[in-house]
Amino acid sequence: MKIFAGLFLLVVLPAQAAEMLLYQLIEPGVGASPSRIIVTDKFVRMDDNIDGGDFALFDRKARTLYSVVHEDRSIFTIPARDDDGIQPPLKLQRGEALIPADLPAIAGRTPKHHRLSVNGAVCHNVIAIDGVMEESVKALREMQAVLAGEQRKALPHTPADMQDPCGMALHAFHPDWALSFGLPVQEWGVDGRGRQLMDFRGDFAVKPELFELPEGYGRYSSGE
Repeated sequence: MKIFAGLFLLVVLPAQAAEMLLYQLIEPGVGASPSRIIVTDKFVRMDDNIDGGDFALFDRKARTLYSVVHEDRSIFTIPARDDDGIQPPLKLQRGEALIPADLPAIAGRTPKHHRLSVNGAVCHNVIAIDGVMEESVKALREMQAVLAGEQRKALPHTPADMQDPCGMALHAFHPDWALSFGLPVQEWGVDGRGRQLMDFRGDFAVKPELFELPEGYGRYSSGE
């Protein structure tokens, strides 16, 4: 009798091609921190530029956002909330102004400075380039639409004195506004919070497992 040793093959999945955006987040009193965004045709992953850290994962087809926290082994789920019927509790009159600026070209494109206002008050600035990393911009608009549903869901429970017209316009009712000018190179609000683009790549090699949710983690959503 012949005994054949089992042959085991280790299959290593090849890296996927993706788009990558690396921002530096600015928060007054806290300082700067990295924010990496990786985009494929199926997913968007946002993290602190650390493969093994906490992350958010957006499933573009399912239109569902997952927030993964390793410390408490949890996955918070945010589904799309379309046609919820929630209307702004007050008038949101939006305004835009193109601010003259001598800005250096990026990827052959000249950035433009847009100033956004709501009800006559300036609330947000965005410097953007059009026609660059368009798949990433599209994916971020899809994700912002899902986040906006969560913002609208919380609005009826928000006290009137805490309802900010700018925040409602940007995050709840017109979530693609700041992304309508192209890829944000720099943006900031009146509170000093903002972000600045540090790097971007259109052919970023990424491991497929970065788009997988960990097994055995508890799952919950805002509706629970």
